[in-house]
Amino acid sequence: YLKVTDLDPGFAAAWAALSQSYITHASMGLMPYVDGYTQAKRAAVKALTIDEKNAVAIATLGSIAVYENDLAAAAAYLEEAQFLDPSNPEVIIRIAQFLRVLGRWEKSVLLCEYLVSVDPVNARQHYSLGYHYMNAGRLDDAEATFHTAFRLSPSAEGANFIIGKTLLLKGEAERSLDQMKQESREPWMMLGLALTYYALDQVSRSDDALNYLIKNYPKWAYQIAYAFAYRQESDKAFEWLEQAVTIRDPGLNGIAGDVMFTRIHSDSRWEPFLKSIGKSSADLNSIEFKVPLPQRSDSR
Repeated sequence: YLKVTDLDPGFAAAWAALSQSYITHASMGLMPYVDGYTQAKRAAVKALTIDEKNAVAIATLGSIAVYENDLAAAAAYLEEAQFLDPSNPEVIIRIAQFLRVLGRWEKSVLLCEYLVSVDPVNARQHYSLGYHYMNAGRLDDAEATFHTAFRLSPSAEGANFIIGKTLLLKGEAERSLDQMKQESREPWMMLGLALTYYALDQVSRSDDALNYLIKNYPKWAYQIAYAFAYRQESDKAFEWLEQAVTIRDPGLNGIAGDVMFTRIHSDSRWEPFLKSIGKSSADLNSIEFKVPLPQRSDSR
């Protein structure tokens, strides 16, 4: 997209796509989080100086507002984007992600199901739907959806890990371990091994994998935190959550509904921590955000 914007700096759609690309790279740890979101915001604003009604750029500003912990602004941006281009898949996925942040799983799942229905060979949409199913507790649906996504795009980032994670949540640790061992990207594999070896009571192997992750990928603070949470090591989980706050890890956006932290919900520090980052139930429930489900063009 940088080449496109260099060739045609007046092409708003390219700037909007570049903005999304920065967010993706930052979220995957391929560039520093703050740098990625800062660059994303600049690109989105540039797109809007060219075309003030570019819905994708506006929706991306919504996602950036979530990262900046301004949920009210995020809601306003996303409602505007939805009004301007209600059937745009890039807008809809941003809305679904925001609903996930708010813990409104029923609506987020419906939006992701819609995206799959209109583009059934798009692996990204299947992976997104599977993720929403997983955190909504629909684990069988999540597994089936992830396998569909994997068939469409087996080389997708963390594909084996996410299937293995779903199997782990289903209580199928042996199958999960087999899946994790097939993960090609090292940090996802080590995270997966730390989780599944713990579930299999092979604590020393879990320790080895988690220590390797900490040593070589310390920027994965959010994932390290939920590994400790899964292992019921609350002190270390909160230590790494504070580190995630320090480096402004975008994983914190969806922490309130992340099933990987369930085992420390009873800790007296959990609710105060959510409050400290603006993600308590009261914070999330206070956000007014209503968007209609888009209608398929062939609906009767």
